[in-house]
Amino acid sequence: MTRDDAANASPKTIVFGSPTLSGSDIYIATASPCDVRPYHGQIVRVSTTNGAILQRWYTTGATGPDGGGIWGPGGVSISPNGRWVYTATGHAFPNAQNAPYAEHVVRLTADLTLDAANAPPLSTTIDVDFGATPLLFQTAACHPMLAAMQKTGRLYIYDSNTLADGTIYSFQIGRSTPAGNFIGLPAFDPVLNRIYLGNPVDSSSGIVRHGLVALSVQSDCSVAIAWNLPVGVNSAGQNPSISPIVANGVVYYADGIGSEVFAVDAQSGAQLWVTNNLPDADRVTGGIFTSPTVVNGQLFVAGADHKIHAYGL
Repeated sequence: MTRDDAANASPKTIVFGSPTLSGSDIYIATASPCDVRPYHGQIVRVSTTNGAILQRWYTTGATGPDGGGIWGPGGVSISPNGRWVYTATGHAFPNAQNAPYAEHVVRLTADLTLDAANAPPLSTTIDVDFGATPLLFQTAACHPMLAAMQKTGRLYIYDSNTLADGTIYSFQIGRSTPAGNFIGLPAFDPVLNRIYLGNPVDSSSGIVRHGLVALSVQSDCSVAIAWNLPVGVNSAGQNPSISPIVANGVVYYADGIGSEVFAVDAQSGAQLWVTNNLPDADRVTGGIFTSPTVVNGQLFVAGADHKIHAYGL
């Protein structure tokens, strides 16, 4: 049986992240609804011209074990020149959870041929998925870099040119929890050379608090915490990290089950406003589980209350 059969079809194999357009092709990544087997994480390259499937790449190989889901909300990442496809993968079954390319950060060619991969050293934590879309970023003084969030609460940073050699920095931002809620996609501000990400729960050491975290990329290409704003719900439960966005010097951060959106000064980390200070009719209820969007001077927020809320900026 091939992996195009009914055992691999929806609802067991589903698309979690956004399709990624590159040239005339779309890349689609698959996972499952909460590890319901059988499923096979894969990336599919599809032509927008005629809808044909051009190539597939399977996390665990064409005849490998179940698992290897690609859960990142942004789908895959494409290098600016369109040459490289980057992804980060979840665990495989039953025992060798990071084999062959499960729990890895991976670089593929545009036609989905494997070029490089790396798995950070295994920890004692079970299920150390990268529930993330790799963030590609670069400053004027530095080489192309990549950041990926792992369920252990660590953020891993790579030189994307030397991916197979391993990480160049890593930070214990959040806490390893059974829910594995340190997932998602950071935002990068090329003006300030900063990375912004959400942290659902205080770290075990208490050094990094829940809320919004800003990392500064230094002139020597090292990365350090610039500020940490403890806002929203501090929860080790089902409160995933919602990807923030940055626009015109302001970071917008949605706090999942807290149903709040915070506007934060990107430079100082000072809170500018929060939606829960608005009249009741303008508040979101039921949770916010997608990133806010800024378009033409307005902030759009999709809530679990089945409404799209628009705020003037």
